[in-house]
Formats: sequence, C-alpha cells, structure tokens
Amino acid sequence: MPRYINGLGALVRIFAEKAVESRLMPRIVAADAAEVLEGEVREAFGKSVSEGGRLADLAEATQESRERRGFAPNEPLVETGALRESIESGVELGVDVIRAGVGSRSPVLAYHSVGYINARTGKSVPPRNVFLAGLEEARPRIERAIGEVVTAFLSGKVEE
Repeated sequence: MPRYINGLGALVRIFAEKAVESRLMPRIVAADAAEVLEGEVREAFGKSVSEGGRLADLAEATQESRERRGFAPNEPLVETGALRESIESGVELGVDVIRAGVGSRSPVLAYHSVGYINARTGKSVPPRNVFLAGLEEARPRIERAIGEVVTAFLSGKVEE
C-alpha cells in the first residue's frame, strides 16, 4: 500500500526512520557522487570557453608560447598532465557522518582555481576552476542518482 507524504516535515521523519534501518543508501550516494564528480573534474581540464568548455581562454601570448613548445594553443591547465593526475576522490565513513569529496593536493591547482597575479608580467590570470566546471557538468547526473537511490530506499528496494 502506498504511503502518502504530507509535507517536507513528514518526508524528513520518514527518511530519518529509514536511515536508522540502513546506512547503505548514504554510502551508495556518496560513492557514486564522488566517482561521477572526479570524472567530470578530470574532463574539465583543457576545455576553454572558446572550445565549448568552461575554463577561461588562455592569453594570446600564452597560446603562442605553448605552440612554440609543441602544445595545443588553448588547452587551459594541460601541459604535462600532472595537474589532472593530482585529482582524487574519496569517501569517509564516520559513526554519524559520511563525507564524499574531490580535490587535489597541488598548490598550483589552488592558485588556478581562484586566479592570481603573474609575478613575471604583473598581469591578472583569471580563475580556471576545474572543480566548479566539473560540478556544473556532474550536477544533473548526481541529482538523478540521488533521486533514484532515495526513491528505491523509501520504497523498500534498498536494504543492508
């Protein structure tokens, strides 16, 4: 027999009841979300606005320098591949919390995420935030996955 939910408060109560019964659903959502987001963040590298991506185009002088060195002219944050390879995701399972995240230990990527002033030229370098670009691409898939898992969980189709 279907269970009708009258308002957000009722939904929260039902969700809390179900969460006590099983911790599988949040683990599934966290792991799936982290995996999807990591993939989209990695895909964001090298995709400039003029090429259909979300990262600011490289300056003309930078593009010329890259071409002289044998690289594609307008692929932001792609040269050796080290920055892309520094991306990692993880899921932390605590007693009362489950955290999923995507990040990098690279300080270089931190500067690029927020923008900076080039010390050699004194010019401003615009932010090229691959995390935000990846999240914008991943959001619909993550929301859909959460909806599917929560629906299955509330209908009793997901068990420990």
